[in-house]
Amino acid sequence: MIQLLATIREGVQAYNYVMERDEEDMYGSEGFMPPVPARQLKTAPIIDEVKKVMREHGCVVVEDGEHCAVIFPEGTMRREIFPRLYNERYSITLPDGFQMREMYDRCRELSLLFVLV
Repeated sequence: MIQLLATIREGVQAYNYVMERDEEDMYGSEGFMPPVPARQLKTAPIIDEVKKVMREHGCVVVEDGEHCAVIFPEGTMRREIFPRLYNERYSITLPDGFQMREMYDRCRELSLLFVLV
């Protein structure tokens, strides 16, 4: 189990690195579109460790069978990351400065969240 978590963490760190690098290469650190308020997302199932971190930063995570609903605290902002790929990508910033990345899977009509550690 520990090895699996370490492998997942390495994969998430690599994904976050590539997303941040692409975002900065294209438009600097601010991106191209202005941020908009974020309230709630339908996501794929979230592992317990990530749910704990999200709750510590004010998010509410509600499990519902094969997906979760994540409700963000008031003041959370969401900004699209360009260039747009097959799946839309967003940077989510909570009011306390905590950041996540979202990848919206339009085929499954749900989001995958990546916590920046």
